[in-house]
Amino acid sequence: MKKLENVFIVGGGTAGWLSALYMQKIFPQSKISLIESDEIGIVGAGEGTTANIITFLEDLGINHFDLIKETGATLKLNIKFENWNGDGKSYYHPFSTFLGMSKIDLGKMGWPADKTSSTYFNDDARIYLLYCITNNLPLDDFLLNNVLSSKNLSNFSIDTRTGLARPISLNSYHFDASRLAQFLRRTGESRGIQRIEGIVESVINNGDGYITKLKLKGGLVCHTDFIIDCTGFKRKIIGEFYRTKWKSYKKHLKVKSVIPFFLPPDENKIVSHTNCIAMKYGWMFQIPLQHRYGSGYIFDSDFINADQALEEAEKFMGRKLDPIRQLNFDAGRFEEGWVKNCIAIGLSYGFTEPIEATAIMMLIIQLSLIQSHLGGITHSDKFIISRYNKFIAEMNDRVMEFLAFHYITKRKDSEFWKSLQEGSFIPDSLREKLDLWKSQAPTSLDDHSSVPWEPFIPENYLMVGHGLELFDTTAWTPQLELMGIKNNLSYNQEIKSLINNYNRVAVPHLDLIKILKK
Repeated sequence: MKKLENVFIVGGGTAGWLSALYMQKIFPQSKISLIESDEIGIVGAGEGTTANIITFLEDLGINHFDLIKETGATLKLNIKFENWNGDGKSYYHPFSTFLGMSKIDLGKMGWPADKTSSTYFNDDARIYLLYCITNNLPLDDFLLNNVLSSKNLSNFSIDTRTGLARPISLNSYHFDASRLAQFLRRTGESRGIQRIEGIVESVINNGDGYITKLKLKGGLVCHTDFIIDCTGFKRKIIGEFYRTKWKSYKKHLKVKSVIPFFLPPDENKIVSHTNCIAMKYGWMFQIPLQHRYGSGYIFDSDFINADQALEEAEKFMGRKLDPIRQLNFDAGRFEEGWVKNCIAIGLSYGFTEPIEATAIMMLIIQLSLIQSHLGGITHSDKFIISRYNKFIAEMNDRVMEFLAFHYITKRKDSEFWKSLQEGSFIPDSLREKLDLWKSQAPTSLDDHSSVPWEPFIPENYLMVGHGLELFDTTAWTPQLELMGIKNNLSYNQEIKSLINNYNRVAVPHLDLIKILKK
């Protein structure tokens, strides 16, 4: 068994410091060091992620309210997609379908009581969504997070006995990427993680490809047993040193450039969702923080350049904008993220595109899977390393597939949107699902992957596909009749009443931020 004395994380930012904190948690006897340079900036005008960050931070012993205070963070309950069919309509994609499965009586919808299981995303939640969609019940009224978000409410209530804020549904966060990195750095250094200011210039291996030393600019040499590559788009080790084969997603994900910019905050409210607004050549994001909006226009540079994108964005916003810089990216991933004694985490491994804020979600999954593949570190077990790589690759491919799903729209107002109409960008695995859904509703059997869990499941496809008006639900009638699902008008009012009860106790988002900052 290998002795793991020195673990080095190369690169800082969110990926680097989360990796350092996680490696310290699972290898408490090892010395954890992080190499980063103040010369290298952090990617992102603002940042969002998904709900898996909640339990991950809790596992690391990080207080959520401290994060909100110190990073300018706000709550994220869902994503609001605006004008994706070019008709001015919008829809939400929330984290939780509804809360309190035990309080929703699926039996009154025709679903056998012995099949309920009282969790957020499972067959129960899918049944509830199918019930709403096939009976034309507006999801903005029948999904709790949609109701809360539409009213600028948080998903927290105040416990009248303790005075403490308590969540009533799932959420994630929006945060300032730079402040988050600083917060995680302070946390890491306070726990004994060593930070080394510097830039890795070259790596030295033992002849079999295992890296033993990291040489920094200026001459410092660091001896290492294991490395986490968090060098972002530079991909210093996994790409430059190991030259791992790259798998491009550019056939399926067409946007490849972004001009980020800041917008002033709204003094009177803080919305609890990310805005994703379809534009002529891509889409614009607006991420609400306490002190500003982190925004940007993500576009396909095959059709317009940065100046043209800025002109379109300024016309849409009705104001002059000051873009920070232009960033170009190639959607894709490496065939192998774990090579020898190095794992690439986050952007170092790959990137899809920001539409569902999956970058931090995936780096959390990458880190979390290390613990069930420790033999790859302690024994250099090739089978274990291969299995890890297979899982991560498949999950990234599943993310790519779901993101491509968002672009199956009715828009034809530019050459960009027209180029998507013939559908060659749709992955074969997604096309297979679309063929299935012509005759039956999405089920958990629609995927053939062997991953530990699916990043996006039938409920996610139902909500986005319904928002894009992709489903002909009349074709699902025989299936739903066999399942026993039927409309119950009186019970619909009971559901709305239950959601409104949550709505009444939810604290306005801006008020909650003020309470937590005291």
